[in-house]
Order: sequence, then C-alpha cells, then structure tokens
Amino acid sequence: LTTRVVDGLSSVATVIYNITKDGENTQSVPVPADGNQTDWYSYQFNEDGVYKVSVSAEDKAGNIVTSTEEAIFRVDGIGPVITQQSEQQEGVYYKDAQVFKYRVTDANLLGGKSKILVKRDGTEIESSENSDVIDNSYINGSYECTKDGQYEIDVDAEDVVGNKAQQPLHCS
Repeated sequence: LTTRVVDGLSSVATVIYNITKDGENTQSVPVPADGNQTDWYSYQFNEDGVYKVSVSAEDKAGNIVTSTEEAIFRVDGIGPVITQQSEQQEGVYYKDAQVFKYRVTDANLLGGKSKILVKRDGTEIESSENSDVIDNSYINGSYECTKDGQYEIDVDAEDVVGNKAQQPLHCS
C-alpha cells in the first residue's frame, strides 16, 4: 500500500499505518519519515487475509492527523482446492453409469472459474467451463460417465486473482 503524505509547513515526522487483519486486533505500524514536506510511503502486506487500513501522520511540530478514508482489500496467494465429491475409485470398474462430482473451494472464488477436460480411453470427449460460484467460496461440478471405458477428468480452477490449481481425477 502506497500513501502520499503532505505537510506544507513543518514537514512529516512519522507515518503510521493502522492495520486490522481479518477483523481482529488493530496494529499500528510506524514508518519513519524522511523530513520532507511531501513524500510517498509504502507498506508491504505479505500474509493472506482481509485488511482494513487507515493512515495517520505526525509532523515535526507534533500535529497528528488521521485519514478519513480506509482502504479495505484482500491479499490472496493461495490457489483453489479441488476435491472429488463422489465415491468412484480409480481402478474400480462399475456396471452402471456413474455421476462424477467435484468441488472447487477457495476463500476468494467470486469471479473465478473451473474447467473440466474429460477423456475416455485416452481420447478427449468433452471440455466445459463452470463459473457458477456459490457463497463466494465454492463451485460444484459434475460429469456423467455413461459409456464403457476408462475416464480421466482433469479439473482446472482459477480464483479471481489468478491463483490456479489442477487435479486429475479418475473413474472407470
């Protein structure tokens, strides 16, 4: 987060980032100023979470001002998780048609998507995309295996910030 601080008279002494992560304890992080009347100050957010940040500044005369605006944003470096939701097992053969179900889960999935690539006996037979996100956190998908053969279903997922995951899943 980068902030511009201006003090036209006595110059900036300290900039303080007031940071709340995931709605918990607010932490005040002082950033030493270089004594200029106008300058840019930055703070790097490295941990995943939802942040609410306001900025305060103190000038060399001891005057303190807190910004009237807050920045609220999410840091997300974790990719979606793909899990099989049905009971089919790799290497087990089934007599009847099987509905293969999967779920993509991510805390920041709204605007994300999943894509499946279905192969039967090594030949691609279908590719489709699903972006029906439920509660901003998961996508349910399925494919019905109706013909004899060995199925390989590759599920790709991407969240709104571009974190990706891929999981090959099988049913016979």
